[in-house]
This record gives sequence, structure tokens and C-alpha cells, in this order.
Amino acid sequence: MKRIDNAPLEYINGRECLNGEPFTGIDCWVDEGDRGETTYIDGIQTGLKRGWFPSGAPKYEYEMLMGLYHGKKREWHPNGQLAEDADYELGFDLRHKLWDEDGNLIEEFEYDENDPAYDKLKLNRETYKEVIEAENRRRMESKKS
Repeated sequence: MKRIDNAPLEYINGRECLNGEPFTGIDCWVDEGDRGETTYIDGIQTGLKRGWFPSGAPKYEYEMLMGLYHGKKREWHPNGQLAEDADYELGFDLRHKLWDEDGNLIEEFEYDENDPAYDKLKLNRETYKEVIEAENRRRMESKKS
């Protein structure tokens, strides 16, 4: 996948575009010392999104699908302490833990499958089944190379 530094992406009709065309690749950027990279497929955040503090320590790492959190979502405090560790599916927060800068657990959550809102996740799973399967195949292929 091509990597572009500070790609001049433009938001057009719900997609990030490069030269008027939906962008597929990795946009690498620097902003006030922070660095990051975002993966796009056809102009939509899909794949890994990562960022680092000016020190080079990790700031965040998200797995995305169709612009939604899908998979692991992790964030760190500037001191290196893990701040959040979460699992998402199609934008739904399935479970997460949050810690303060000293490493004290301050919140823990797990989505209850008996919650009526869980029905929406089940519907989305069925609606986007083919998209999810294709993304899982793409991720497996990228791990092989």
C-alpha cells in the first residue's frame, strides 16, 4: 500500500480524496510534534490508525472499518501508561477499561448482550457481513506480507 507524507487530502462526498479521487493508501502526518498515520481504502478509514507523542511513545492505535472503530482501540497517557484498552465491532463499544496516569483502573465496561441496543449490532453484523469478511481476508493477507 502506498504511503504519502502529509497527503493533501480533501473531503469530498464522504470520502478523503487525493487529486479528486478517493484515496487508497496510508497518510503519514506530523502536527505540532505529534506524528500519525491513517489507512484509507477508497477514501474511507479502513485498517490501522496510529499516532505517537513527540517523544516517539505511542499515543493511540485503532483498528478501523468503514470509518468506524472495529477491533482493538488503545490509547496511552504521555507518561507511557495505558489509558484505554477497548474492543469494538462496527462502532459498538463491546468492552473497555480505562486507567489514570498512575495505572489505577478507573472504569471497566462490558456490553450486555441482553441490552436492547445489542439488537442493532446483530442487525449491522448481518448487513455488513460481506464487508467484514473481505476486511478480515485483507488483514490476513497483509500479515503474510
